[in-house]
Amino acid sequence: MNSAFDPRRWSLGLRLTAYFFIVTTALLCAVGWALNNQLSHQLWEKDEDNVRATMDVQRAIVEAMDAQRAKASARPWQQEWTEHALRNRNLALRLTTPEGEVLESAPALRIPLEAFPEPKKDVAIRRYTIGKGREEVRYMLASTTVERVPGQVWQLQAAYNLREGHELGEAFRRRMLLVVALGVIAASALAAYIVHRALRPLRLMSEAIGEITAEKLDARIAGRAWPSDLRRLAESFDAMLARLHAAFEQLSRFSSDLAHEFRSPITNLVSAAGVMLSRERTASEYQDTLAVVVEEGDRLARMVSSMLFLARADNARQAMNFESVSALALLRDIIDAYGAVAEDRGVLLEQAGSADVSLQADPMLLRNALSNLVSNALQHTPPGGVVTLSASTRSDGVEFTVTDAGCGIAPAHLPHLFERFYRVDAARSSGDRTGLGLAVVQSIAELHGGHVQVHSKVDQGSRFSLWLPTRQ
Repeated sequence: MNSAFDPRRWSLGLRLTAYFFIVTTALLCAVGWALNNQLSHQLWEKDEDNVRATMDVQRAIVEAMDAQRAKASARPWQQEWTEHALRNRNLALRLTTPEGEVLESAPALRIPLEAFPEPKKDVAIRRYTIGKGREEVRYMLASTTVERVPGQVWQLQAAYNLREGHELGEAFRRRMLLVVALGVIAASALAAYIVHRALRPLRLMSEAIGEITAEKLDARIAGRAWPSDLRRLAESFDAMLARLHAAFEQLSRFSSDLAHEFRSPITNLVSAAGVMLSRERTASEYQDTLAVVVEEGDRLARMVSSMLFLARADNARQAMNFESVSALALLRDIIDAYGAVAEDRGVLLEQAGSADVSLQADPMLLRNALSNLVSNALQHTPPGGVVTLSASTRSDGVEFTVTDAGCGIAPAHLPHLFERFYRVDAARSSGDRTGLGLAVVQSIAELHGGHVQVHSKVDQGSRFSLWLPTRQ
């Protein structure tokens, strides 16, 4: 559909004006229709009253006639009849004797007898139309009976031409159409002006929003005097700006940290290669340099792998392979895998009393998350310390905890601990030393519908809790 004819693409002002135009037109047409019906009804009642009054007068005249002299001396009665007909040129009368003889009939009365309603003692009235289109003539036909003596029933008929009422109604309808048209035009113009004025705050808000750029994400618009309908929109927009500002700052910080993280291993690689190329080296020196290259390359590979995992998790493209996992068996495998590392650091890695429960999870991702937590705990636990692993059921799920006796974390850093590349200080990072380990743990928890929390006290240690639902 062409956008110009698609109401969904119209402006609010045009929509409101169109709606007002439709409602006003319908309302004025309804009022005009009601007034026209009321006028027609009143004109009909007025004409009906006139016809009934005329029939009553004529009935009284007929009843006062001397039946013996009716035919012999009809002139006085005919004169009164004629005078009455002249006073009302739209009314035509007909009088029929009991024998069916038309005693008197107006010259203009050419409507056949059978067209009139069945005569009764009370006046019977019906509508009657002759012709079509412009030649159409409407009548009100009336019939009644006059019983002068028992057994002698006279019929009195009247045909009233509704021309004057019809012409009056037509004139009224023409004026009403003119009034409706002028009213609709005036109301629409007024509506357009009112809508334009009413939408002015929305235009001002649009202009204020248009002035916000990437360098002005800290700007806010809710502080202005907006109408109550727009105040909530302004507050929602400010909340969105705050989120965008935080995300933009986080992205900027992430880009800066990423460049810094990549620069360090790349610089080490280039430096090592440059030193080796400066002069002839022994086989032992080449071997040491290659070890540095392998270590820095492995560090880059782990960093790229973590970033790719986070990117796939952010875009909901991380493949999940849910299986039944035994919490107790998983903790034993991790203790076996990190037992040698803990022993080298002089740290005791142990498992506390754990429930042997099963849960639906991706075994590789869950092992990766717990490995990051254990590696991080071992790195910050001094020799002679203890790192404890446990698993317990809680709230229809399994809670894995990793507790260390390290230096602890200040409360100010806890809300940002799971941000990418965030470091409390230069000495504390995640287990893979890329600043992404805890962010990976949080992403894995969210992929499973769970969450990760940390409780820490300075100089007393930290406790990381990973909760996952039992069923996916």
